[in-house]
Amino acid sequence: MKKVFVDTDVCLDLLSGREPFVLDASRLFDRLFKEGEKSFVSAFTFVTLHYFLKKKKISEAETRATLERFKAKVEILPVTEKTIAKALLSGVPDFEDAVQIQAAELAQMDLIITRNTKDYKKAGVKVLTPAQFLASLRPPFST
Repeated sequence: MKKVFVDTDVCLDLLSGREPFVLDASRLFDRLFKEGEKSFVSAFTFVTLHYFLKKKKISEAETRATLERFKAKVEILPVTEKTIAKALLSGVPDFEDAVQIQAAELAQMDLIITRNTKDYKKAGVKVLTPAQFLASLRPPFST
């Protein structure tokens, strides 16, 4: 299977139960986990996930337990000085997206999965939504 980078928005959809996106996120991760494959996320993703889970009034203990379970299922890519430097020069208007793109590119990911495809137009990696990725895995119907 390809090396798949999952953007923070999709991770947040899954862990916070964000409607109407949680179903696609859940199907995506179920498929990746079922295949025994680990998806990749940036280290920055965990900071953002913690922030938003706490904002939803989830206790610190529950937030950390959720992140610990999630950490066991994903590979965490570093956000280094080089990642930040490349993101600053990337021309991507949303800096958080620029960091995610650079983390994926520097780790030579094959694919980025995000709901926010419009902000990923400058990515040097193929970009799909969770639904597009799942559809690409299905064999074509025969006529």
